[in-house]
Amino acid sequence: MKKSFVDIVKRRVDLKFDAGHALGWLPGEGIVEIFLNAISFYFPSGEKFFIDSVSHYKHKIHDPVLKDQVHRFIYQEAMHTSVHNRCNKVLLEIYPNGTKLDRIGTFVLNKFRFFLPRSFQLAISCAIEHYTAILADSLFHYLDYIIERAQPEFTKLWAWHAVEETEHKAVCFDVYSHHVGRGFFAYLMRVIAMLLVTFLGTIVVATGVILIKRGRTVSPAPLSHSVEPAPNVKPNTVSLVKSLIPWRLWLDYFRPSFHPWDHDNSHYIELWKQRFPGFGIVSSLRVDEK
Repeated sequence: MKKSFVDIVKRRVDLKFDAGHALGWLPGEGIVEIFLNAISFYFPSGEKFFIDSVSHYKHKIHDPVLKDQVHRFIYQEAMHTSVHNRCNKVLLEIYPNGTKLDRIGTFVLNKFRFFLPRSFQLAISCAIEHYTAILADSLFHYLDYIIERAQPEFTKLWAWHAVEETEHKAVCFDVYSHHVGRGFFAYLMRVIAMLLVTFLGTIVVATGVILIKRGRTVSPAPLSHSVEPAPNVKPNTVSLVKSLIPWRLWLDYFRPSFHPWDHDNSHYIELWKQRFPGFGIVSSLRVDEK
């Protein structure tokens, strides 16, 4: 069984978000900013679902490498939940409909918990993790552009989240392969899960974007023209759609032999480390936690 070949690092992250920077934190990219804000409201309920679906199997894992990766995956997802909750608290001052998004996400995932067997819940997590890995990959295409223009705390949030989604992108899949298998029925279940996530996820995310945009309490200030975007890296709406849904990566998931690390983008992790050296690594962490 192929496994992750990058370190899944435990980082302690304590970002401080300023309500004064929450509106227009990515100047000139309203649709991108609204999209990221919307999925931020969904992340806490989603990450709890991922943790629960993997935790159900962690005591049955005998492979020491995979067992350690699961432990680190859970740590990273719990940290994402904590930091996004703090971010969302600030965003709610501008987007009060964010509470509705949290309820929608919780409602949908609770239905999965109630009606679906544990193996299918894990397949759902594999599918969503594939999407978050695609999103992370897309964000890294525009990392320099975002660093140049966006508010620093939001830049750090999304760049850090993207690198950790890349680091642990294979964990759910490896647990699924380990416990559900790689045979025909296991393959069929993960394909069905991906189609279900694609259908429902499109509806849920589109609904979230509409709700928070319509419920916004204040309008963004006019964009200053003091900083001009680089023409070939500006994440406008068309390029956003193309990059957030790169069909080759999406279709690749349907190969019976697929593994998340077939697409090796580990160089982005090194790029992030260069841009944010030592981020989240503190001396109080024990050696075995690094």
